[in-house]
Amino acid sequence: MPLEEFARQRIFEPLGMRESMFRPPATLPDRIAPTEKLADGTLLWGVVHDPTSRYMGGVAGHAGLFATAADLARYCRMMLHRGRLGNLRLLSPLGVAAMTRAQTPPDLPARGLGWDIDSPFASNRGDLFPLGSFGHTGYTGTSLWLDPSTDAYVVLMTNRVHPRVHLGGQPAQPRRVGCAAAVDPPAVARPQTSAPTEVAPEVLTGLDVLVRDRFAQLEGKRVGLITNPTGVDRRGAVRTYSSPPRTRRWQRS
Repeated sequence: MPLEEFARQRIFEPLGMRESMFRPPATLPDRIAPTEKLADGTLLWGVVHDPTSRYMGGVAGHAGLFATAADLARYCRMMLHRGRLGNLRLLSPLGVAAMTRAQTPPDLPARGLGWDIDSPFASNRGDLFPLGSFGHTGYTGTSLWLDPSTDAYVVLMTNRVHPRVHLGGQPAQPRRVGCAAAVDPPAVARPQTSAPTEVAPEVLTGLDVLVRDRFAQLEGKRVGLITNPTGVDRRGAVRTYSSPPRTRRWQRS
């Protein structure tokens, strides 16, 4: 089965991504940003930028897909829900886990299967998306970044190669970083509007465990703690604790 047909049948149609496709028809250019102007003056519009993909007819695993932010948002939600969107199971939880954990040797930048985790290109996650988040970037300036811990994601659709790579091309990374920095992942985490179909395992830091157990592990002990402003729990809250004789108090600030 050709790649574009496989993607349509197995990914786009099941997920309701009705505006995601390779080689968009000529009726859609008014909804597509111009790609670039070639050296001979030809304006590519609705045609992939990547020359190799163009030579392959506009369909390749690395380039050629046109989509909308709304469609990509559905794909992001599927990934954050471990392969499920509503009642549809597209990928297995183990498959998503394998895709989004480091598959590279320890001495190389961390990449998953099709996803960037912590490589030199991962700075587009900004300052707020933590390690454990993952994403993917495109040469023309598009990118996705997803954070399972807060159920947050950023979709950026832009084009840095218009009108020409050597004339109008601008670095995409500062815009990606700025876009991610404008998002506070805990604040944008979407509320649960219906009963979850699956319960993801909860990951707790040591501080979260102490709070959950009301600091029972420290009962009757003298503890000295050296920390810094990053010493917060998984929700970004600062926890303080004091244990005078026969009294134990903890609070959230």
